[in-house]
Amino acid sequence: MDDRKVIIDEIAGEYSLIPIYIFRDDRLNSFDICLISALYSFTGPGQKKVCLRKERVLKAAKITENIYYSSLKRLQGFGWIEKIREVNEDGKIRVEYYLGKPERSVYNEPGSSIARAWSKYFGTRLIRYEELQDLKDFVLNQGMEEELVLKVMEYSSKNARGDPFSYTRATLINLSREGILTVEEFEKGDFRDGEQFQKNNRGKEKRVRKERPREELKADGYE
Repeated sequence: MDDRKVIIDEIAGEYSLIPIYIFRDDRLNSFDICLISALYSFTGPGQKKVCLRKERVLKAAKITENIYYSSLKRLQGFGWIEKIREVNEDGKIRVEYYLGKPERSVYNEPGSSIARAWSKYFGTRLIRYEELQDLKDFVLNQGMEEELVLKVMEYSSKNARGDPFSYTRATLINLSREGILTVEEFEKGDFRDGEQFQKNNRGKEKRVRKERPREELKADGYE
């Protein structure tokens, strides 16, 4: 018998095999890593599909449902999850996750799109390392889509009365506090300085604040 197979079988019995490349992918934030690691913890060597109830995944990853959906979308976009589908087994809804492994060559350095769009939206304003890192932080540590940062940069270039970078940063802070992390959520309303307005049936405007559980805000780094 192959000694290597024996070792693998012994490891699989007591430990989870999680690809080290997950921790080397700079695009992933801590929630993304928790979720994909939790999914891998339920697989065996070479297994690419895992079928679980969503509640079990949330418990294993120790994340909220909102964070789960946000990270799931990001992981699919990055290629770590190839596809998902829901299955009904004896009246219980389970989710099949098909895991992928993107090649390192296709990784995009986080913030590269932001850097390339800098002069397009901020004109002759000199790009500074600290300011670029500031915008990247919304993607890396707060789970925001990089496309949303670009969208706000474009929005700010057209609407800012003063410095478009400061306007961009202030808007992103407000959006993050409201739990708005995707372009789809951004485009649902009319935003002014990061505040969302929605017209009611009478045509009057009212602000819509998206309340979030205190535990979720703490998990995102807010007190």
